[in-house]
Amino acid sequence: MKIAICQANPIIGDIKGNRNKILEGYEKGIKDGADIVVFPELFLCGYPPLDLVEKKEFREEVIKTASEIATKTNSVGLLFGSITEDYEDNIGTNVY
Repeated sequence: MKIAICQANPIIGDIKGNRNKILEGYEKGIKDGADIVVFPELFLCGYPPLDLVEKKEFREEVIKTASEIATKTNSVGLLFGSITEDYEDNIGTNVY
């Protein structure tokens, strides 16, 4: 198994810019023959997100963008850190 580890610097709160970095790194990993492409903790929202995670609109945008990214993947795995909510609006970091 070939793993591509993407060491990039996310910008806190720049969901669209971080999304673009994820997609660019994913495409590069595919071109390099990776079986899975991995990004750091909380990459999509930027680390540390501080009080941004308290804003429902921010969380919703992060979750929407994570779903959008998932639609752009294929048989090569993609792992990136993000935030999510459960059905009671509790903030979490696990998505399966």
